[in-house]
Amino acid sequence: MIQGKRGFMNGMENRVTLYFHLTTALANLSERRVSGRWRRFLKRKGLKHINFHALRHTSVSLLIDEKVPMKDISERAGHVSGIAITMDTYGHLLEDSDKRAAQSLDKAIKSIQAMK
Repeated sequence: MIQGKRGFMNGMENRVTLYFHLTTALANLSERRVSGRWRRFLKRKGLKHINFHALRHTSVSLLIDEKVPMKDISERAGHVSGIAITMDTYGHLLEDSDKRAAQSLDKAIKSIQAMK
C-alpha cells in the first residue's frame, strides 16, 4: 500500500490513481535520473517512498485485482515474450481473484434461487 497525506490507497476506498508514463524522452534518461525524478514526484505529492521497481509490481497487482485481461497487463509490464512471464510471476494473485469470482457467482445463484 502507498500512504500519502490522504490516507492509504486500498481497494476502492480513497483510491488515488497515479499514472506515471515513461515518454520517449524519459525512457532515454538514465535509471539514476528516472529514480531521482520519481523520488521528487513522491515528495511533492506527500506520498511514502516506494522504489520504482516495486511500483511496477504494485501496478501489475492492482490491474490483476481490477480484472484487466492478462494479455493487456503483460503488454503494459513490457513482458515482450507474451503472458508466460506475467503468469509465472503473478499467477498466484489470480487464485484470490478466482475465489472472489466463485463467491460472486455463488451469491448470484443464491439471489436467483431466493426469487423463486
